[in-house]
Amino acid sequence: MSGICGWLSVNHSAIENQQVIDRMARLLTRFDSNPVQIATQGNAVLSVVAKVSHAHLYEKDSLLVGIWGRIKSRNEQLQADINAKGMAAALADLWLQKGEKLFSDLGGEFVCCIVDSHARKVALAIDPLGTHTLYYQQLDNGILFGSSADVLLTHPQASQEINPQGLLNYLYFHMIPGPGTIYQAQQRLLPGEYLYFHDGRAEINHYTQAQFNEDIKRPFPELQQEFLSLLRKSVSEVIQDQKAGAFLSGGTDSSTLAGILTEVTGEPAKTYSIGFEATGYDEMYYARIAARHFSTAISICKSFIFPISL
Repeated sequence: MSGICGWLSVNHSAIENQQVIDRMARLLTRFDSNPVQIATQGNAVLSVVAKVSHAHLYEKDSLLVGIWGRIKSRNEQLQADINAKGMAAALADLWLQKGEKLFSDLGGEFVCCIVDSHARKVALAIDPLGTHTLYYQQLDNGILFGSSADVLLTHPQASQEINPQGLLNYLYFHMIPGPGTIYQAQQRLLPGEYLYFHDGRAEINHYTQAQFNEDIKRPFPELQQEFLSLLRKSVSEVIQDQKAGAFLSGGTDSSTLAGILTEVTGEPAKTYSIGFEATGYDEMYYARIAARHFSTAISICKSFIFPISL
């Protein structure tokens, strides 16, 4: 597990801040033991926990900028600055120029956190498709944020009161629709949203929204090729030079991605599936069909207990 966490508040000593952020960051290292980066400015604290390629932390004067993930921009000048200075440093400069409006130029998959301890302002954003999550809670004199609900609960000012509507949603829908959470005081950002905290209050806005145009009049073969091209490009950008695998249920989405991964890397994709001894729920029959078709290397976890390599 990787992620980001931090806060802007008052009345904590430097020792207390360090102890709390250590506990919060430790939760984010529990599964993969990724490196921890921490920066503090008075009562502003920020930590990024991720592998080096996905962790970016910058500190200058009263400004802290943290990014979990990877940002790219269609704005050529901004992308050039990102390439030259690094993501966090480039966004720090952009913040000084444009304030919270900087998010309109961002794309990729990321959580971005900017904390200005002197001006007592905080800007938080997640990527346009909500690939990463960010939870937040407004404090009496500040704001607390983190990439998982349990990370927030580690902070001494976090509220653990259960949200009755969230509990009902979970029992009825088997999930909790955003921006709500299981906790009364916690909320989470939706895809393409940013939070701007200033003057003791938080504002939520969209910096981008996905558009669906059902009236496109283009030939199907043309749309098909464009879609496949976008899939190949997206998978290539995500994996880059890393080792990657895919979950394979045998359904349309996972099978397509497994096939594209095999095509992009030029070798059998490593795919993983979960089997259940329950009629109507086990998808291994379809997963094996897809694995044979794409010649993937498939591993099965039987009811989450016994991993079996085929």
